[in-house]
Amino acid sequence: MADKPNIIFLHVDQLKWSAIGVNGCDQVATPNLDRLLSDAVRFDRSYCAAPICVPARTAWYTGLEPEQSGITENAQLIKNPEQVTDVATWLRDRAGYDCYYMGKWHIALKESACGFQRLCGSNHIGEYGDTAVARAAEAFLSNRKEDKPFFLNVGLLNPHDICYWSFPVSPAKFSLAEKMKDQLPALPPNFSRKNAGEGWSDLQWRFYAYSYFRFVEMVDEEIGRIYRAFLHSPQRENTVFIFSADHGQANGEHGHTTKGQPYEHSLRVPLAIIDPRAAAPRCDTTHLVSGLDMAPTLCDYAGVESMPRNNGQSFKPLVRTMQTGWRDWLAASTPRLKHRIILKDGFKLIYDRSRRSSALFDLKNDPWEMKDLSKNPEQATVLSELMALRETYDASREICPMAQKDLNRYL
Repeated sequence: MADKPNIIFLHVDQLKWSAIGVNGCDQVATPNLDRLLSDAVRFDRSYCAAPICVPARTAWYTGLEPEQSGITENAQLIKNPEQVTDVATWLRDRAGYDCYYMGKWHIALKESACGFQRLCGSNHIGEYGDTAVARAAEAFLSNRKEDKPFFLNVGLLNPHDICYWSFPVSPAKFSLAEKMKDQLPALPPNFSRKNAGEGWSDLQWRFYAYSYFRFVEMVDEEIGRIYRAFLHSPQRENTVFIFSADHGQANGEHGHTTKGQPYEHSLRVPLAIIDPRAAAPRCDTTHLVSGLDMAPTLCDYAGVESMPRNNGQSFKPLVRTMQTGWRDWLAASTPRLKHRIILKDGFKLIYDRSRRSSALFDLKNDPWEMKDLSKNPEQATVLSELMALRETYDASREICPMAQKDLNRYL
């Protein structure tokens, strides 16, 4: 394997960790994802920087937290792009990579300001556009013959199409629910009618969840097309393959529909790496990995230093089982910086800045996040420790003016 391997980063939109067969989901058939993840080193404690498209993806490609970039919500652009380095420009200029992008963009930098060459566009509906993107990726991997290393990004849209189901239009989309009720998944254990804001019946909520799993199966087919092309690529032994998702999907959990929440359904995402120099495929259930780690990892694989102002770490040493220091806790946020999340030792703190209140969950014993332990005297020490980490972390952040406006709302 060369010192500068080719890098493929395949990502999908709105795929939560728990919606994959190999991760224990019995509501989907995901043979291609199951194979990919089983062939890889995969991280079961992988979290996005913020559970919504543009902030999560901007963190991937700039290595900047939402507070640093100011990108705390969708439909935003970085105000001073000349002060931000994107990973494609960095790899192109520092390591001589050809950097290509196909599929969904949704990054807070204009394409013209980045180091990518666009090979194939996208469609706002994954059902219409993902096949074309996957076929373009398949063609690229089958026909690439240049010796120069490449960095190929492929962005598939589904299962994001489920977003259109939560719009307050077209009740006909639920017309099959009654006829299919015996095939529909049960409501999740943490479903909350109190929080449910769509006015749907239980049957409609179940049909909504059923539909999400079908979109997962749609994208699984296109993932398989790309993965098979990688396996048959003449450059396979000199190529690192990374797969992930920008954020998850609620699917009725806690009464929510899409994403943006501080719970596992929105924050926890699949992450898998196939590295020819890695040891045998395995599932890492210990290390906490952040979307902020993507840019430093890409730089590490390309053999260049991390970009300026990056606070993430390269997970390449974890993939290759080298001894390395690693964080023992992780921070994330939600849109508009409303929540600060701290994860440590199987516990999760959710601090709501708007209410100035905290919730504490024991993820090992309460994976559905149903029992708030913040008032439990037996967990007072844990709560105090995580709150102290939150305060120290927030006090140390680099805050740009756009993000400060968000934070000022909670003062």
